Amino acid sequence: MSIGFRSFLSVDEGESLIDTVVQHVQQWADVKEVDVPADAPGRSVRSQNDIITVLREGVEGGEAYRWRRDHPLARSTSEIRRTSITAVESPDRPGWIWTEIEVGANTQFSWSSHSTFMSVPGFLRSLIATLPCSDGKTPAAAEPQWITPGHLPDMMDYLADDSRRGPVLVASQATKPEEELQEWATEASWELVGLGSMFLLSQDAEPEFNEMVGRHHAVFPGTVRTYAPNLNLDDPDDSRRHRTLSRERIESSTARRIAHMLGLAQRDRASRIPVPDEIQAVHQVLTLKEDDLVTLSSLPNGAAAPAPAFDGHGAHKVSNGWTVTPQRVAHTEPALWSETDESVRALQAQNAQLRQQVELLTQVAHSYQTCEAAIITAIQALGEEMKMIRSGAAPNATNGAQHTAAAPRG
Repeated sequence: MSIGFRSFLSVDEGESLIDTVVQHVQQWADVKEVDVPADAPGRSVRSQNDIITVLREGVEGGEAYRWRRDHPLARSTSEIRRTSITAVESPDRPGWIWTEIEVGANTQFSWSSHSTFMSVPGFLRSLIATLPCSDGKTPAAAEPQWITPGHLPDMMDYLADDSRRGPVLVASQATKPEEELQEWATEASWELVGLGSMFLLSQDAEPEFNEMVGRHHAVFPGTVRTYAPNLNLDDPDDSRRHRTLSRERIESSTARRIAHMLGLAQRDRASRIPVPDEIQAVHQVLTLKEDDLVTLSSLPNGAAAPAPAFDGHGAHKVSNGWTVTPQRVAHTEPALWSETDESVRALQAQNAQLRQQVELLTQVAHSYQTCEAAIITAIQALGEEMKMIRSGAAPNATNGAQHTAAAPRG
């Protein structure tokens, strides 16, 4: 499956993360007329291709929650959309939330097609407006935030933060009225929520901001500059990594098209960033737990499920070799299935083979997507250069014609 949307955000320590996530997921599911409670762990088959899995497990030092839905895309029953929401809450450190939407491997990822351009999930937009979420030290917001001179020290911290994964976009106010820029920026950044943060640079803050970042990394009047992670203000060559959306492009495009262009670039980038080790470890535990639920649901009617093994302390050993308790998850010796239950082992082997095939197809699809995105970017850049050449050549051509006409008189 290819990734249509991926977001990682941190949540301040001490927040009631999981309960808040469950609440927003339930509200979102109600709007979509999904009748499975978001707080009921288990696997619910609503139809042949519409399956909802809810997990709530103890992990080391905290608790993990996952809501996942596999269902057909609206336009097709042969292509599957998988929406996964994973949150981890700990009492003594920041929590985090991972939101991901994947689509069937047969779906093409192209500029002209919205087939895998998955919009920001409605629940995430409302959640960010409720919980103090951040990307590293950079606060995540559902709408663009203004930068005044008093905010500049914090802004420099956001730009220099090595822990942020997404971009920081800075839009110059220039001569636009505040309300007009706010309205345009809200629509232009609509598909960046959860992926990046946009800030609006007020007129009185712009000179000082540009002085602080230096001329190579400055924001020109009326433009929007994207500051990628790992910013290095001391290296003039580093400025090439931080693209500028020109004033001409902004004025010649609708805000909706700008939103799609910015969102597409950040979706492609987010899909190529490795999953953090901490998140990967929890993901593996939850994925194996899901496999157990699939295996149990696949047993013939009347067949007894494998008896759970216990470690002597009330902890349940799941088949993947992890011990799940209300407070922690630790690696242990693998629990054994019944030697006579051949169907279970056969299903597990099939699951492993299918997972390998999915990973291979994902790599092939991603290579195609990356190549196509690079071609589209090159074509757009060439178009911009052609416009600049034509706009520069037009005055020269006009002056030359006038000079030729005047020459015979001399």
